[in-house]
Formats: sequence, C-alpha cells, structure tokens
Amino acid sequence: MSSDKDLYGSLICLQIFHHVAEGPIFGLEFIENLRRHGYEMSRGMPYSMLHGQAKKGYLASRQECSGRQARHVYDITEPGRVAPAEAKTKVKELLGS
Repeated sequence: MSSDKDLYGSLICLQIFHHVAEGPIFGLEFIENLRRHGYEMSRGMPYSMLHGQAKKGYLASRQECSGRQARHVYDITEPGRVAPAEAKTKVKELLGS
C-alpha cells in the first residue's frame, strides 16, 4: 500500500461493506481477499477496521469455533447496508458518473 493510508483506509472500509453484504466474513478471509485486489497491509489492520465497524453498529460480530481456534465472524447490520449505498452515491457525484 502506498503512503496514502487514509485514502486506502476508506476504500478498505467500502470493501468490508461490499464483501460482508454478500455473506459473513472473518478476518483472515478478508485479508486474503484484499490481497487479491492488490492491497498490502499489516496483518492487524483489517481486524481493527472490522472491529471498529462493529463498534459503530455497521457490523455484528460473533465467535465461531473452527478446529482448535475461535474466530470472529462478521455479518452486516441494517445501518451497514445503508451506509455504503450513501457512500456510493457520493462517490458517483464526485466522479461525475
């Protein structure tokens, strides 16, 4: 990732909403998905972003056991469905499309 961390952080937040709207996600799965889209980041960054969006009420978190480890799985909430739709409208206005 380049030095424009704030800009990319906002794009990653939109990626979170996009992917969790398709179905529940967990941290490592999301990190791998971001890498496929060309994002490189510290391993902890997506976890703090997922946790932050859950704290704001956009995502709901639950623990699931997978083998010997428990992991947090994130689902979208109703406010989480509304926020990216509003952001998409604003981005379209900004880009003139």
